[in-house]
Amino acid sequence: MSEETKERKPLWKTKTFLGSCVACGILAASVGGYAIFQQDDTTPKSIVTKDKQKSVNDGKRTKQPVTIAEGNEDPSTQALARYGLAPEESVPGLQEHMKMAAATAILTTPIVSSAEKEPIVLADSGNVPVVVIPSTAPTVLPVGPSINPPTVPTIPTSPTEPVIPSIPEPPIIREAPVLHASNQVISLGSDFHPLAAVSASDAQEGDLSQQIEVMTNQVNTDENGVYEVSYRVSNSAGLTTTQTIQVVVNSKPTLTLTKNEITLDVNTPFYPSSYASATHWQDGNITSNIVAVGGIINTAQEGDYQVIYTVMDRYGYESQATLIVHVTNEAPVIYAANKEIAIDSVFDPLEGVTATDKESGDLTHQVQVIENTVDTRVEGTYHVTYEVSDGNGKTTRVTIDIVVQNDAPEIQAADRTVSIGTVFDPLENVTASDKQDGDLTSSIQVTENTVNTEIEGEYVVNYQVADSHGKQTTKSILVRVINEAPEIQATDLVLPLGTNFDPLEGVLANDKEDGDISTSLEVLENTVDTSAVGVYSVTYSVTDSRGKNTQKTISITIE
Repeated sequence: MSEETKERKPLWKTKTFLGSCVACGILAASVGGYAIFQQDDTTPKSIVTKDKQKSVNDGKRTKQPVTIAEGNEDPSTQALARYGLAPEESVPGLQEHMKMAAATAILTTPIVSSAEKEPIVLADSGNVPVVVIPSTAPTVLPVGPSINPPTVPTIPTSPTEPVIPSIPEPPIIREAPVLHASNQVISLGSDFHPLAAVSASDAQEGDLSQQIEVMTNQVNTDENGVYEVSYRVSNSAGLTTTQTIQVVVNSKPTLTLTKNEITLDVNTPFYPSSYASATHWQDGNITSNIVAVGGIINTAQEGDYQVIYTVMDRYGYESQATLIVHVTNEAPVIYAANKEIAIDSVFDPLEGVTATDKESGDLTHQVQVIENTVDTRVEGTYHVTYEVSDGNGKTTRVTIDIVVQNDAPEIQAADRTVSIGTVFDPLENVTASDKQDGDLTSSIQVTENTVNTEIEGEYVVNYQVADSHGKQTTKSILVRVINEAPEIQATDLVLPLGTNFDPLEGVLANDKEDGDISTSLEVLENTVDTSAVGVYSVTYSVTDSRGKNTQKTISITIE
């Protein structure tokens, strides 16, 4: 036996045999990414890697068997090549699989060989023995102790079927959970639940909404404003996510109209922006955002219209207000008054008549007389009707009364007082006039006169006069015939003691009708005593020719 043979140590003296080698070969073949091609008995089995299965030129897979270079004495490489496997360094992890499988087979499997000329030997490959099997050595694998060899894939019978290896799952990398919360806008005075629209999820643990914590909540639903709400959620791995959102407490913008209803004259310009304004608690004056919608306001056409104002804030909150517009065409006004005119006078129905219109202005020259029944020759009441239209088709009619009047003549005569016995002329100082005929004094007639100037008393005088149209006037006056009493001119006297006293000295009497009647004076009483100091009285009496009597008393003082 050669030195080489001695150093190899025959395998039949060990407990390892073909089972170890087959186990190693099968495990090597189980590594994914390799295809084994079966050739004829005389051709060594080879293994082809993925890198060598691809052809750049035609895209087809081609066989490029792995060969062992001459002089390579590595028994493991020869064993792999014999069973159609690639060298271990070309398959990641193959070496470890082979070592473990070989160790298991060596310890558990007896070896029987029928070809002693080519014994199966172990080659030392590092710290783990590698089985080398001659290509011509038949083997018989007896059943050894029950073990569970590694599961290997079935070697495909077709050289074109690839072996799909099992790929180990990558390690799980934990990630922080995800919070699903968005900024919100809520209405003033509404209820706010910070967790109502918030959820959380984790890639491994699923829904974590129940673990959400509200860290801060500043929301005050009773006051407009922008508030913050902060959330936190953690998974079982201790990874935490936080998020802060904004919650806007908002109310609709304030839309204000100057009036709810307005009235415009026809043809008056209408500017919608003049009647509305809008404010918002956050944006201030947003009048420029107002949009006026509705039908066309035709100020040239009388009627009622609506304007709907709409304003929207930055959050989409909207307010509306409606303005009622009354377009009116006021009728023109005719200024014409009832009249009284003298009979036979000239009557112009348009004299003093005017017309105006609020929209069209002065319409006096457009006034039309559509009826005139006046006859100035006959006293009576007549009617005149006027009509006028403005530029917008509005028409006004007015009817007035015209009274054709024959004024009665007037008699100027006053009550009179005359003295008894005088001459009375009933037409003295009596005149008459007529509005149309002028002076009618000469036409006055005394229709009654009962005056007797010889007898004191009251009497009536009646007058009558007529104008040229037969209009008559009558008048009565009262005439008093009086007998005025005579007057006595006598005054009080102061006389010295012992003076001579004549009671008629210096005393006079006059009468309006009789004249001086001093001679008719009488002293009715005289108590004067000039010898004694004292106050005395003297009474006088006089009567006129018609029996009218007058008396007077004076005092006489004696000192």
